[in-house]
Amino acid sequence: MKGVWDLKEKELIYRAKCGDKDALGEIIEKYYSDIYSFLCRRIGDKSYAEDLTQDVFLKFSVSLPQYKEQNKLKSYLFAIAVNSSNDYFRKNKDEPVENILENVSNKTQFEKELEKAQTVKNAVMSLS
Repeated sequence: MKGVWDLKEKELIYRAKCGDKDALGEIIEKYYSDIYSFLCRRIGDKSYAEDLTQDVFLKFSVSLPQYKEQNKLKSYLFAIAVNSSNDYFRKNKDEPVENILENVSNKTQFEKELEKAQTVKNAVMSLS
């Protein structure tokens, strides 16, 4: 079955490169949830992950003429997603911890991990 998708994917890419919006839509539909899930886990905020997912597919559609079919499309999209999330982290590196906490969807788990890290740090410091 994978081989059938590979052939269909190649056809969709070709059609999308020729300007077929339906083909581009099918590609987006196929990979949207994978990219969104990855970005949710990586960013920790559903709203930002949604924005970045849209950004990934926008960048893909702009770079489509340069896309080389020897690369796996899924890998290519994930590379764009990693770069987009790295850009997000770079832009937000100076954000106060309080603001980051507000953006984390699972705040209690994050706070527990932060508390554990602080406890370990205090324990190590007390050994000195």
